[in-house]
Amino acid sequence: MILIFAGRRDDRCALHVAGHAGCAARGQDVVCAAVSAVVNTLAAALAAFELQGFHAKLLPGEARVTCGRSGAAEVLFYAAVIGLAQMAAAYPDHIQMQTEGYFRAGQEEESA
Repeated sequence: MILIFAGRRDDRCALHVAGHAGCAARGQDVVCAAVSAVVNTLAAALAAFELQGFHAKLLPGEARVTCGRSGAAEVLFYAAVIGLAQMAAAYPDHIQMQTEGYFRAGQEEESA
């Protein structure tokens, strides 16, 4: 199971991803590959913009990406969160996602 938390609060945006989808062997799992592609793209885009407070820790089976909230960071994080939420909806047995501050009140995404 991949566990994803995406949140924005005060002056920070944060994404934490941990686990393995378990759809196939490591290195052959398309669900893990898709999640990794979105997270790595987010980290690379934030780094390219040299945004204040950017930090990424990308390891096999775990990733953390944080950044100060700015216009560019908000757009990049929101795009990543939408993509990850769509994956969580498509693969609920393999991805569990919780968000804070990304959707209108009462419409927070949370896959069980």
